[in-house]
Amino acid sequence: MAKENKYLQIEFGTGNLFAYSKEEKEGYEQHESSKGNISYREYHKEGVYGIYRGTSIRETKFGKEVSVHMVDIEGGNVYISFPLFDQNKGIAVYAESLIALMPALEVNFVYRIFPYAVERKGTQYKNYGVSIKHADMKERTVREDYQLNRLTYTYTKDEVLTVGDIPAVKWTKHVDGSMKKDQTEKDTYLYKVLEDNATGSQKMSNKTSGGEPPKAFDGALGSDSSTKYKTADKLESNPEPIIAYEQDTPKPAPTPAPAPAPKAEAPKAEDKSVKLPF
Repeated sequence: MAKENKYLQIEFGTGNLFAYSKEEKEGYEQHESSKGNISYREYHKEGVYGIYRGTSIRETKFGKEVSVHMVDIEGGNVYISFPLFDQNKGIAVYAESLIALMPALEVNFVYRIFPYAVERKGTQYKNYGVSIKHADMKERTVREDYQLNRLTYTYTKDEVLTVGDIPAVKWTKHVDGSMKKDQTEKDTYLYKVLEDNATGSQKMSNKTSGGEPPKAFDGALGSDSSTKYKTADKLESNPEPIIAYEQDTPKPAPTPAPAPAPKAEAPKAEDKSVKLPF
């Protein structure tokens, strides 16, 4: 009997992935929306371990989403959806973090995908993002010795410009002296990276992430290599994932406020580097 596809969404404030249900199910927690509607969620707080099948851009009635396709250790399809745009029409924070890693991802390699929302020390804000690491599905462990190459940011710190892959946010001065944030160049670049690395790109099977790659299928779907490949290939059915959102899903928490606006004579972009505890 074919396994049922699993569709996961992101809980913005916590970074937790969850499966949604209108009815009560075993392993699901009750959730009450801001309007008092009851639904049920199965949380995946340790992220998702699986064979990476690709990433696509999905059109939904809630807007565009980035959908990541994984195959879990039991051979089931798992689709992880991240909103592509935020309320200001810019690239959303989780999608941005994912896109910055997409050029390093390789189809049929085993990864752990782990969204996070980590409090910034000494502030009321959080750093939001997605951690992706090479992993062992059977042991549910990650490889710390083989890091993926993330696209770097362009930023200015202590009046020194560091040029990275991703363009910096620009600041312009209004007549009243206030500063206006413009991230058009940055978002355009990120969207192009997403398009270039989405499922179907000829570059997908030829990308390298540096170093000696780990074996993708060791212990993943059985002991016989031919069985492992046949099992995984058989699951490449490319169904249309339909995610059951609550109709009155409250708006996500606002994107954290940026650092205080820089002085007009020397605008500075925020240094987004952060040391994560995982």
